[in-house]
Amino acid sequence: MSYVFIFWGFFGALVINILHLSANVSAARAAMIQGLDNAPPIPIWGSLRVLEWGLLIAGALISLFFNIYNQHGVNINQPSGEGNDH
Repeated sequence: MSYVFIFWGFFGALVINILHLSANVSAARAAMIQGLDNAPPIPIWGSLRVLEWGLLIAGALISLFFNIYNQHGVNINQPSGEGNDH
């Protein structure tokens, strides 16, 4: 169960990286068509990078929380009183 959160964190980061790459390629292509040597910087990349790392860290923290939560005899998939006894 807890690995689902890590998966979604990495999946979100992968999607953002693909968007990142395609937008960089299209910006470079537009700069080539216009005859510019350097494409102007796109300011949204900083916020996308923050979002990407935020997804990874949030997925890791949520999975860590559920791992610790489950180690203390509480199974979130079962009703209360039927948890794991360690």
